[in-house]
Amino acid sequence: MITHCAVLDAQSASFPDSTRSCPGCDLRRARLFAAELVGADLRRADLYWANLKRADLRGALLDSADLRGALMHEARLDSASLVGADLRGTVLLDLELADADLRGARLDSADLRRVRARGAHWQGASLRGVFMHEADLTAGMLAQAELVGADLREALLDSADLRGARLDSVNLRGASLRGANLHSATLQHAELDKASLQGAELVDADLFDASLQGANLRGANLDRAVLRLADLGHANLRGAQLPTADLRGARLDSADLREAQFKGANLWRASMRGALLVDAGLSRCRLERVDLLRADLRRADLRLVNMRDALLRHARLDSADLRGAVLQGADLRGAFFKGADLRDADIAEADWQNAVLTGAVWVDGRVCGGGSVGHCK
Repeated sequence: MITHCAVLDAQSASFPDSTRSCPGCDLRRARLFAAELVGADLRRADLYWANLKRADLRGALLDSADLRGALMHEARLDSASLVGADLRGTVLLDLELADADLRGARLDSADLRRVRARGAHWQGASLRGVFMHEADLTAGMLAQAELVGADLREALLDSADLRGARLDSVNLRGASLRGANLHSATLQHAELDKASLQGAELVDADLFDASLQGANLRGANLDRAVLRLADLGHANLRGAQLPTADLRGARLDSADLREAQFKGANLWRASMRGALLVDAGLSRCRLERVDLLRADLRRADLRLVNMRDALLRHARLDSADLRGAVLQGADLRGAFFKGADLRDADIAEADWQNAVLTGAVWVDGRVCGGGSVGHCK
């Protein structure tokens, strides 16, 4: 049963001791501007459209409270408990939420711009369409959280736990997710341009049709990740782990893929024009019809790779290991193969016009002599 507690006017700055413990109170549209509510028990309280701007609610209990439409600009909710609270449409600009517990809370369409919520717990919370531009969610616990369509531009999510989170169509442009755990998270159609994901865990993550132009994924783990049709143009993936990843139709033009590991990945029809793949591991990959125009594949591991009908015109493959590779119908015009190992490669119908083969080990084991251009002398 709802208890009708004394409601203070806008001039009050403290909450009477008699009402500090007020679970289930009816405080709809209460004027609690700058109210002193540290440690208050307001579980299940009705605070619909209440004015709590600059209120001090540190350590307060607000589990299952109704805070829909409440005004909470610059309020203090450090270490507060809001488990299952309803904050849909609430204005929480510049709020302090460090170490707060928001498990299962509903915050759809809430305004949380510039909120400071380091170490806060959001597991299973619903944050659909939430505004969190420049929010600080460092080390936040967001496993299984619902963030579809959320605005997280330039947000701080370093070391955040986002396992299994739903981030489809989210805007994370310029956000920092260094060391974040996004295992099995869904980010279909997400915008991550210029985002920092250095060292992030993206195993089994779904990034279908996501935009990651200029993103920093150096050293990230993308094992079994879905990146089909994703745009990774100019992205930094140096040393990234991408074994068995799905990159069909992905755009990786001018990306830095030095030392990246792709073993067994599917790159069918991917565009990798001008990409840096020096020392990259691509053994057993599917690279049929891939566009590698002017790509740098020096010393790359291309053993048993399928490059049927691939475009490698003017690419650098010096000292690359192509043993057992399938190059049927590949366009190799003007490519450089100095010192490359082509033993047992399938080169049927490949176009070698103006390809430089000096010092290469040919398919039959011969070492191509000086002046080997277009064919092995």
